Amino acid sequence: MKKKTKLENLKKKKLSFIRTDAHKKKKLKIKWRRPRGIQNKRRLRKRGYLIVVKKGYRTRKQTRGLIRDELKLVMINNISELESIDKNSELIVISSNVGNKKRLEILEQTKKQELNVVNFDVDTKIKQIKELMDKKKKEKEEIKKKKEKKVKQEKKKTIEESVKKEEKEAPEEERDKEKKEFDKLLTKKS
Repeated sequence: MKKKTKLENLKKKKLSFIRTDAHKKKKLKIKWRRPRGIQNKRRLRKRGYLIVVKKGYRTRKQTRGLIRDELKLVMINNISELESIDKNSELIVISSNVGNKKRLEILEQTKKQELNVVNFDVDTKIKQIKELMDKKKKEKEEIKKKKEKKVKQEKKKTIEESVKKEEKEAPEEERDKEKKEFDKLLTKKS
């Protein structure tokens, strides 16, 4: 048989407090709700009924907040917090508020330092984030190319429009010149 450690001996069985009749009715969730009925046997603490949450059921201070083999959970928000982590007594949980770029850096650093991450499988998550970043990069490049094409087309259109305007203005200028010459002829006395 496996020998129990001191902390395992200190840990008593964790009690599960479930809602009244949650095991009988499917619509009731297991999450704890205090019984409030006038004749509710749990509220009255009758013998033979499930226990109600009270002060004495809290876990001991030595074992409180520990997971697995006597390891503490530590929430990480940035790379600088990784420096203060003890590999033998702490587990890492990467915060959900951290973005993919920073998460990738944190995961790579934990892989180098060989630290344990609880909420991710390090290798698969790194691969997943890199694929996602590559995909976004390609999409941005495509959008940039489309914008460049649009700009080129607009320039061509503006050039063509300006050429057409000049062509329209050219006959008007010729008319003006002819008119001036005609006026000169009329004003001259022969």
